[in-house]
Amino acid sequence: MVKMELIKQHAGPYGLNRCLSVLGVAKSTYYYQLKKDEPLSKYEHLRATIAKVIEDNPAYGYRRIKHELLGLGIVLNHKPLRKLLKAWKLTLHRKIKHKAKSGIAQILEGLGERVNLVRSMETIGLFEVVFSDITEIRFAQGKIYLGASLEAVSKRLIGYSVSRSPDSGLVVGVCRQAKAYLKKMGVNLSGVIFHQDQGSVYTGYEYVGELVKGGVKVSYSRVGTPSDNPGMESFFGRLKDEWADVFAAAQTESEVIELIN
Repeated sequence: MVKMELIKQHAGPYGLNRCLSVLGVAKSTYYYQLKKDEPLSKYEHLRATIAKVIEDNPAYGYRRIKHELLGLGIVLNHKPLRKLLKAWKLTLHRKIKHKAKSGIAQILEGLGERVNLVRSMETIGLFEVVFSDITEIRFAQGKIYLGASLEAVSKRLIGYSVSRSPDSGLVVGVCRQAKAYLKKMGVNLSGVIFHQDQGSVYTGYEYVGELVKGGVKVSYSRVGTPSDNPGMESFFGRLKDEWADVFAAAQTESEVIELIN
């Protein structure tokens, strides 16, 4: 923009207000353009960090990258972030893979609201329903995932495990713990409902197969309805409210695991 260049060149000797008046440029327009042309070099120290976030989370868009940076103590507005991603060509490395739905997921989609067996129950007795879910726990050097199963009436945690990834190995391990506890208590698994959301790890063949081979009934939250899994929402909410600062101060993964145990 020619006028901007003239103003930058002559604002010193002639004064900014006079230059703006002569060239017919509003002060608000000048400062807007000045900010728009702000050099990206001032953010160079963030390049490696942003690149690492994208490497660890290749499906993240700029909103989730911004949130991840905030978790690292870096406050960066979405506008400069998008400029940086484009200027550094980091967006070229972000390939979103749309995983094909499993046969189970397709069946659930066809069932609609009927996937939630718990919702229609007037009362829930002891050992009749087990809620399961995964949550992310942040600590000083990164994050890990906690998978857990909660008995609906007693609110007792009957299975839990941690992992660096929210994968099927994590949820299957928690499921086996929960089933072992129920068997120890003399519970007939055919009378138990395991309820969880429709995340891919919970609709995968490995997890569902582990449930049904024990005769367990499987129930799911409706898509986009976290309130369908109130037991885990409440449990994880309290956990993070009461322990967030303690987890954040932990320096290693083993420290976090020790705190959870």
